Amino acid sequence: DFPPTPPSEHLRSKIISSFCDDISVFRIEKAGCGICGQLKSKCDLEPLDEIDSKLLSVLDRPGLALTRVPRTICAVRVSEKTGPILDRSCSGVCSVCSHSLKMGKVPRLALANGLWIGEVPQVLKQLNFIEKLLVSRVHHNRCVVKVSSSGSHKLMGNVISFKHPTHKVYSTLPPPVMILMMLLLLFLLAPISQPVLITSGSPC
Repeated sequence: DFPPTPPSEHLRSKIISSFCDDISVFRIEKAGCGICGQLKSKCDLEPLDEIDSKLLSVLDRPGLALTRVPRTICAVRVSEKTGPILDRSCSGVCSVCSHSLKMGKVPRLALANGLWIGEVPQVLKQLNFIEKLLVSRVHHNRCVVKVSSSGSHKLMGNVISFKHPTHKVYSTLPPPVMILMMLLLLFLLAPISQPVLITSGSPC
């Protein structure tokens, strides 16, 4: 029938309760999975300490050089970390990884599949664009082309990787003090009589 009858008090209460539940902090806030390291909704995580240690044994992969114990001097022998390969800073496990473990398999995106990079040093956590280019070992050049023909279109991408000369960059940086003392000049084109000259700040 049209127009429909007004919703009942019970239905309105159910709609409001469902809406409040869907926008609650528990469903919106995200946390990392200790097995794959991905950000997942907290409602999709189960406590890592409740996972049976026998299930986590598939993540222990010694002899494959997938992990390393941090060292500060070259004289210290290179060694692997012992035990399952996990992100110890995370306290939960997502449903996808949990399902794979219960099947006795290593999750596809698990850190134990060669995706472990260790804890990121504090000096590398908040780099700007130029700094990221300098410390990266490989530079990626991406190109996406849109092709239109007969009313249809598609996306085609090419990815080319160039290896950075890490040793040359390491021996060149930081630049000499005289170069650091030089000013970086930026001219901003604006609808004013004189261009604006900026002598401080980062270009990125």
